[in-house]
Amino acid sequence: MVSYLSLPFSGAFAMVDWAPVRFQKLLLYYPQIPAFEMIRGGWFGSQVRAHYDVVYAGWTCGLMIVIGLALTLKVRRYLVIQ
Repeated sequence: MVSYLSLPFSGAFAMVDWAPVRFQKLLLYYPQIPAFEMIRGGWFGSQVRAHYDVVYAGWTCGLMIVIGLALTLKVRRYLVIQ
């Protein structure tokens, strides 16, 4: 449900380039926005100006995977398979 509610803020419906210059760098700290910008840049190529950092996107995705796995291991002992 959280991901559904965060969709309007994910960068899927607006480009970072449309934002004022002073807010562009700030927007790129939200992890979903660089991912959408990379997709947009790959899809439209040189027709759009996509802003993203591959290293930042990779590290944030990797960190979220590690956190998710750690939480899964913590909850695992409380799960009952029927």
